[in-house]
Amino acid sequence: MSDTDKELETGAVEAEKTVTTGKGDDITVAQVTDQAEKTAASKKLKTGRDGFFSGVKAEFGKIIWPGRQMLIKGSAVVIVSTIILGLLITVIDLIIRSGLELIIK
Repeated sequence: MSDTDKELETGAVEAEKTVTTGKGDDITVAQVTDQAEKTAASKKLKTGRDGFFSGVKAEFGKIIWPGRQMLIKGSAVVIVSTIILGLLITVIDLIIRSGLELIIK
């Protein structure tokens, strides 16, 4: 193998080891691996009670809480639905009760 072939082969190997990020920066595969290992180590979950509560805290951070208007509208829908369902159950109960009284008498 000639010196030129060796240089081309070495250059190709070095080119494979370089990764281009979307920002125009070139980093090596080793740097990407190191970053991935650091990220994985920092994201390891704690175990036990501390891990549970840190997980709960993280999940609460993801919640999109409703605004005042949305809360008022949602509460109104629940209250109206509950009243309508209560009235419907009352009417059905009265019908069944009067039907049973007719059968029993």
